[in-house]
Amino acid sequence: MPEIKEEWGLSDITTLNATLVASVLAASAGAWPKEEGRKPLFSVLLPLYVAFMHLFLLRRVLCRNCHYYGMNCCTGWGRLAPLWGKKGDETKFKSCLALPAAFWMTYPAIGAGGIMTAFRRDRDKARLKHLALFAFFNLAFNAWHVRRACLYCYNREECP
Repeated sequence: MPEIKEEWGLSDITTLNATLVASVLAASAGAWPKEEGRKPLFSVLLPLYVAFMHLFLLRRVLCRNCHYYGMNCCTGWGRLAPLWGKKGDETKFKSCLALPAAFWMTYPAIGAGGIMTAFRRDRDKARLKHLALFAFFNLAFNAWHVRRACLYCYNREECP
């Protein structure tokens, strides 16, 4: 088993966050309405959903109970965790994992669903390119996360 990392480098943090942002942008652009007068509801709500989940729910619930509180974790959020509240109990970390699991199961379905709904509406083949980009960035995010972050994380025994 590889050695645990106590601090993560800027390249790891940048890679993880850049792939997440790219997947959100691909989904939002893919669902953007082509017709005049249509409101870009999904294209606005998806980034708001991701931001809300990341900045408020996941960080307040998960980061406060994490070993990396106040340090650079693989996402970089551990360093920012003191802004959201006092350090919690590290033994409660495992009990906090249901919310991130629900988010990571719903986010790809919501993103792909928005692009496919827009595709069904106007049959624009460019939407399929956005869907492919969305899938690519999600796979890259998950592959990097599992291969790099989970492999060296202090909490790797706790996560499902």
